[in-house]
Amino acid sequence: MASVSWRKNNPDGGMHSLWLHITYLPEAANYSEVVGEGAVEEITLNGEPAALLRGGWNSDTQSYDMGIHAQTIKWFYDEHTVYALKSSDDAMEVEDLIGIAESIP
Repeated sequence: MASVSWRKNNPDGGMHSLWLHITYLPEAANYSEVVGEGAVEEITLNGEPAALLRGGWNSDTQSYDMGIHAQTIKWFYDEHTVYALKSSDDAMEVEDLIGIAESIP
């Protein structure tokens, strides 16, 4: 896995965050992830299928938590590579996150 992250303090003491994770999976066809009900929205990036996820995994409760302030776009780059672009909810609008994802070669 390769990862790139960006963080910036915001005026109210919080932090804006943006991460790009690139994961190589020998058997990507079997890729799955546990998410909460209503967490996934099917979208397209440059005409290709992708998933927009809201919320995140809560390691304390060992369950998916829609209260976690995160939004993630996941898509297959090729048959073995999964990209995940994640931001804190207040870091940017979903449309901007989609625009960034679409600009990644």
